[in-house]
Amino acid sequence: MSANLPMGPFNWHRQEGRPYALGDHRSRKMLRTVEDKHPHLKQRIFQCYLRIADGATYHQADMWLESILDRLHLHDDLGGLKADSPFELFQSFSEKISRRLEREFTGHAVAVNGKEALNLLIREVHKAGMEFPVEPDDLTDKEKVIPALARVFDSNWWRRRLRRKAYLSSEGVYRELGLVSKATNLYVSEYNFRRNLAAQASNEELLSLLTAENQFGYSATLSSLKEKSVSNPRNRRNETMMRIGGLEDYANEHGHVGVFYTLTCPSKYHATHQNGHANAKFDGATPLDAQKYLNRVWARVRAALKRTGIDWYGIRTVEPHHDGTPHWHLLMFLEKGDLPEANRIFREHALQEDGAENGAEENRFVIEEIDPEKGRATGYVAKYISKSIDGYEVGEDSYGNDAVESAARIRAWASIWGIRQFQFMGSPSVTVYRELRRLRNIEGDRKGLVQELEQAADNGDWKRYVELMGGTCLRLKDRPLRALMVPKPTENKYHETVEHLKGLVGSAGRVITRIYEWTIGRTKPSENHLPAAGLEEISLRGANAPPWSSVNNCTSQNHLHEAPPPFFR
Repeated sequence: MSANLPMGPFNWHRQEGRPYALGDHRSRKMLRTVEDKHPHLKQRIFQCYLRIADGATYHQADMWLESILDRLHLHDDLGGLKADSPFELFQSFSEKISRRLEREFTGHAVAVNGKEALNLLIREVHKAGMEFPVEPDDLTDKEKVIPALARVFDSNWWRRRLRRKAYLSSEGVYRELGLVSKATNLYVSEYNFRRNLAAQASNEELLSLLTAENQFGYSATLSSLKEKSVSNPRNRRNETMMRIGGLEDYANEHGHVGVFYTLTCPSKYHATHQNGHANAKFDGATPLDAQKYLNRVWARVRAALKRTGIDWYGIRTVEPHHDGTPHWHLLMFLEKGDLPEANRIFREHALQEDGAENGAEENRFVIEEIDPEKGRATGYVAKYISKSIDGYEVGEDSYGNDAVESAARIRAWASIWGIRQFQFMGSPSVTVYRELRRLRNIEGDRKGLVQELEQAADNGDWKRYVELMGGTCLRLKDRPLRALMVPKPTENKYHETVEHLKGLVGSAGRVITRIYEWTIGRTKPSENHLPAAGLEEISLRGANAPPWSSVNNCTSQNHLHEAPPPFFR
């Protein structure tokens, strides 16, 4: 702390090493709450508090501090559940609150009536900062209310949502306090990065303890099945690169040109500079707010391109700046004659908001028209894909750090904020492609277009697959094959009838690709493995998971221990 503190109704108690407000009970109470409940953040919060008070007023500093404490506070039960509490506490809390609400709802329904009991339940859910899982207009629909009640009475439903809220709330605060930057922790705070790694490790352990067995007696652990799917980063990277390469080959064959766009947010979405100093223009926006801004820009661009009759296809990739603010890279293919107008449209909308600020023209939007003589278009996005998945053959990231380590942080960033890293646009469904590849293990006489599509998928020939599926920029209903969804024979645990993928259907015919019925059960783990196995849900993020991955039957275990979050600098 600086020795020269700002003047005002605020003193520095040097003996105790903490500030407090004289004559202001509210300020004093909030500052003591920081010391009592968030000691690992004390110094950062106090520094920001003083900076705001010095630059504005203490009233504004108090409002800022109140918002920080509100975001870090989740619920009063269990002595106060916090956004930075260890995740082990979330399991116990979720079990406690789900049981309490079920008990109170039942008692109130008997003592008063069902409508009042439902209103009480909705108030309790909102009190915990959650949305009741039914729209207000549907509260008289029994078919929707019963599944909603089952969710509120389910501890897993609470745990999943509370953990997501904890991630978003705490990460937003850490980012605002300067704990996410090139000078501190790249892309994501160290504490949430470690929490995410621990959750993934627990998931992996659980997968190794569960076995899938089909009706023909074949069995395998879920962890071994995951390794063969696109949940495996290596498989995911290889498939993504195969698809991009196939699109480029298709573009070359049809005389289309490639262009590489980079789209960045205005300065107000960035929390810190690379030196770790706070950005004076920052307005408190989260990475989700920044992602919404980028989506708005892209929606306007798409609409303008459609009005002018410009067809395009390609891939969009999302990666974080050093402080976690997302930016986009887009590789697009289109007719050569449409390129100047497409560039104009994109630039116009990319700079529509705060386009006059310093550096906007040079940095906010960049166009790189691809010259085939200098290399393939795929090379423009290859490094962005690799460094966002596993860092394969990248070396160093944009900030000079080991790309493999940075890739782990980028994956955690995307998981925490729920941001989709890659999206193909204008090309046929990858779900259909993956289902076609399943046919290699299924006997049957397939003819015509289905047989040709199966061969293209089996050979990993994405260009041929695109051609057989009708080319690019075609509506889903006009494709020769699409996913066949059928109702499951039994309801899920929330008393709902849900659909699952069974095969493919369309003008090319109908084919069943999922012939196995899987039963999930535990292997015979040692007693030492059982406690850890139940702490986390199965969570395979970032890719389409195979059918067995939807199972979530882990048994809960209670292991409560409170420890202050480490890894703060």
